[in-house]
Amino acid sequence: MKYLLVSALIASPLFISTPSHAEDGKNYNASSCIAYSGDGKRLSYSNIYNTSSSQVLRTDCVATKDSIGHTIRSGWIEVRDLSSNEDVSCTLISHYNVVGSTTGRIWSQNRRTSGINSNWQRLNYSGLGAASNGHYYYSCSLPRRTSNGVSWLGTYQISEND
Repeated sequence: MKYLLVSALIASPLFISTPSHAEDGKNYNASSCIAYSGDGKRLSYSNIYNTSSSQVLRTDCVATKDSIGHTIRSGWIEVRDLSSNEDVSCTLISHYNVVGSTTGRIWSQNRRTSGINSNWQRLNYSGLGAASNGHYYYSCSLPRRTSNGVSWLGTYQISEND
């Protein structure tokens, strides 16, 4: 009996859960992004790029909403822009459906590259509102392939306020 009590006391910390922290900011890879327009999506090291010379690749990149009552603190997405004609463009969106209606509401911020750059660039976002029944995602456009090469989406992150 004494050994059972000691074993229970030693093991008890293993059963105590710690709260999840929304502000920890999770990184996601672009391979989880869904292409909804364009047919040139390809993968390399879990990054995506557009091989089409005729179509812009449009994607939505989802993220987990950890906290029901919290808003977005910040976010970023890494991109490479090898198009001399068009910029890589991404919009961070916080969306919710208005229950009992046919509409939804969004908060959003758009960022874009400023011309061709073969290096990875980070597009940074500040805080956005959110609803308890909402979700977050980036909606991005990757330019057509040019003689300079293809444009890319890489790692992305959304951090919530705690």
